[in-house]
Amino acid sequence: MVRTEHPDVVLGSKRHRASQVVYPPARRLYSWGYQQMVRLLFRLDVRDTQAGIKLVRRDVLVDVLPSMVEQGFAFDLELLVVARLFGYRHLVEAPVRIGRRFTSTVSPKVVAEMLRDTLAIWCDCESVTRTARTGCVREESAAPTGPGPPTGPPKGAMRGHRSLSPVFVRGIGTTTGQ
Repeated sequence: MVRTEHPDVVLGSKRHRASQVVYPPARRLYSWGYQQMVRLLFRLDVRDTQAGIKLVRRDVLVDVLPSMVEQGFAFDLELLVVARLFGYRHLVEAPVRIGRRFTSTVSPKVVAEMLRDTLAIWCDCESVTRTARTGCVREESAAPTGPGPPTGPPKGAMRGHRSLSPVFVRGIGTTTGQ
């Protein structure tokens, strides 16, 4: 898939037709509800942002990570949203296999934090898009012009009103291949 389609991001998806997923009904409901909210707010063309498995090209990470602030469960969503703002739109969903887990990270507190962080990402995204409409930043839907990577929002544009420390990503690797 990666060699034939050359995607910007490959994301594991519990909703891929070839996925094998064993989840309790409550967890499925939470997941479905969150994805509906993500679709409504961000119009991302993916069915599952939260499986936790992502393969991201190095050049995408180099462009996107400096503009990110999210460190919790909404990190996956912010990665995809900011990548799209930078013009990286080729997202491919791949099947996953998830067996029954005996413990869950989903709790009312986690749900509240994720909703808060998701709305903060949406507010930041709206702010960047509004700025783009005034001509300060390339509008999200505009096609890149000329050779080279997409320009995207200015460095730190997604920092908005959130005062979180920068994201530190460990283990990105040092190979030169994509």
